[in-house]
Amino acid sequence: MALGTNAKQVAAYQWKQKTSITRKGTPTAQRLDEVRFDASGQMRRITLVQPEEKTMGPLMARKAASAREDVQEVMQLAGLYAN
Repeated sequence: MALGTNAKQVAAYQWKQKTSITRKGTPTAQRLDEVRFDASGQMRRITLVQPEEKTMGPLMARKAASAREDVQEVMQLAGLYAN
């Protein structure tokens, strides 16, 4: 009974969450989100402030795509071993 009451009280809260991004030891940007619970009890994040994204050249884009593919393959392999 107390668990249900606590869940209702927590669902009424909302808060702001600040995420600091650091690259090579120096802070570069901050992201500000507002977090709240929706009607189904799931946490929802609304981004208020997001750092601007830098565009990369074609060579870096290929390297990033290659790295993404490698990570996906490793995650699939890890999933197979986990089961």
